[in-house]
Amino acid sequence: EPKLNLAVQEPFAGGLFKKGLSESEVETRLLKLGVRCRGVTTALDEAITPEGLPDPLATFFKRLIAPSQKFPEKYFLPVERTRLALAEGSSQTAEDLSDEDAKFLLSQFLLTRILCQELVLRPWTCSIGPPIPPGKNEQGNLKIMSFLLYRAACSALTADGTHGAAEEASVRSEIGKLPGDEEWLVEHTTELVPEMKDKFKEMIDRLHAHLVAKRRPKSATGGKAPGLSVETG
Repeated sequence: EPKLNLAVQEPFAGGLFKKGLSESEVETRLLKLGVRCRGVTTALDEAITPEGLPDPLATFFKRLIAPSQKFPEKYFLPVERTRLALAEGSSQTAEDLSDEDAKFLLSQFLLTRILCQELVLRPWTCSIGPPIPPGKNEQGNLKIMSFLLYRAACSALTADGTHGAAEEASVRSEIGKLPGDEEWLVEHTTELVPEMKDKFKEMIDRLHAHLVAKRRPKSATGGKAPGLSVETG
């Protein structure tokens, strides 16, 4: 949508040297932003229902959260290494991986790596729309959406529902500087982000329960999960 602009800031009528946004214009942009962000969360929710989850993807997710899983070198982000208490130089998860850590792995892969960093931030690299980067305005809209979705995803990972402890600096840096006023945007999406957070949490809880219910007994594989190959690009 080349003409759509989701950048927001405090309403200001403008003047001789600076163009502003009216209150109604800002409200309209916030409404459009909410519709699009909710649409993304709903589409993802519908795509990973237990009934509709393709077997190859379910198998991959089960391996992703298997205890003692060996991940590719340099796969883990610093915030992930801290959360999973990985030893220096290790890329193998614990033998007694908890359900909460398994959900964390699912969320980081599905919400952070795939949804926020790829599908929303760079859809043209994922066979969504034309295979070339859109214009500056459209990329700005994608940054805003990715920013809010990432805050919601991080908030879903913490006990107190705040994003800070789960946010990874490199991911935030990749999203980059937002058009408009970021602080004002945050202040005026205090209902949207928690709403998406709750949706994400329900989604991951449901997916995890489905995967655990279908998990093979350890004796079937000798208690050892095969190494994992992860491609997100």
